Formats: sequence, structure tokens, C-alpha cells
Amino acid sequence: MNSIVIYSSRTGNTKQVAEAIIGVLPEGTPCVPVNEAPADLSQYDLVFMGFWADQGNADKAAQAVLKRIDNEKVALFATLGVPPMMPHAKETMVAATGLL
Repeated sequence: MNSIVIYSSRTGNTKQVAEAIIGVLPEGTPCVPVNEAPADLSQYDLVFMGFWADQGNADKAAQAVLKRIDNEKVALFATLGVPPMMPHAKETMVAATGLL
């Protein structure tokens, strides 16, 4: 499976998660910040997209990439200052998913 990991990181936390993901994927899987994301993502079977939460959604740079992902398989991950079971975390993921 041909995958890519794309992330937007403000403090380095999301980058650390992206690097952990890349650590279990096949060697050579690209891991790039959003400003280096390929224009054409259709060549990938799976896109991992990570972002930091900004006011209940993905940050602006990540939103721009999310809006152009048209792949069948996408795995979203996010960092924010609340536990994942909190409503704010869930609402943030729902908002980001809506951009796909």
C-alpha cells in the first residue's frame, strides 16, 4: 500500500505523532509538513493527515490540504489540549472530516 503522512504542527506535538506513525509504516513512506504536500495525492492509497486544533477545527494550513484530499482512504489525527473523549476533541474531528 502506497501511503503518505502529512502534518501541520505549531509546537512540534503533531510532528512527533506523525513521526511515530511513520515509524511503523514501510521504510521510505513520505512524511511531510503541509507546505510540502504534493499537489496530486491521487497516487496514494492512504493519506494520513495530522493537524493541530484551532478554535474547533484544523488549523488554516491543514484545512487547505484537507479540502483537496479526494482519496478513498484517509486517516486523520490531531493534537489539542484536551483528552480525546471530550466534546471539544470530538467536535474538532467532525469539523475536520467535513472538509474532506
